[in-house]
Amino acid sequence: MTEIIRIIEAEQSMIPARLAFRLAPALRTGSLLARRQLSDRPTDIGLAELKEKINKKDILLIDVREPTELQAYGVLPGAINIPLGEVPYALSLSPEAFERHYGVPFEPKKLVFSCKLGVRSEKARQAAEKEGYHDARNFLGGFDLWSETHGSGSSVN
Repeated sequence: MTEIIRIIEAEQSMIPARLAFRLAPALRTGSLLARRQLSDRPTDIGLAELKEKINKKDILLIDVREPTELQAYGVLPGAINIPLGEVPYALSLSPEAFERHYGVPFEPKKLVFSCKLGVRSEKARQAAEKEGYHDARNFLGGFDLWSETHGSGSSVN
């Protein structure tokens, strides 16, 4: 029960429907997803923590939506676009090749993946974990949650 309280406290900035979405798997016993939700190492990042990390430039934020989605709806501030299908390739590049290809340095900082809602970005996070990036995080709620609170522009405030 204390783990469920920890989730609620960590996600105070989430709107109730999204919080319920986040908690539902943790409430089902025996579920693989529930074990992931209640693990000691968080795999999801909430809105408040994401804003803080964007402001500190403490992460490499990767938006895994297709380029046409970014053009149509907007992009998170500081995010680079690597479509989901390209993520394993991108993460296998040397830091020099990554910078040549994507135009940003690939430093060993924390990776955060985002998409529209958090489904594709969770797949990208899992791919990153397979490549050895065990601290990679998924922005649950994605661009939809961001735009509900910030509009579709690139402002952090």
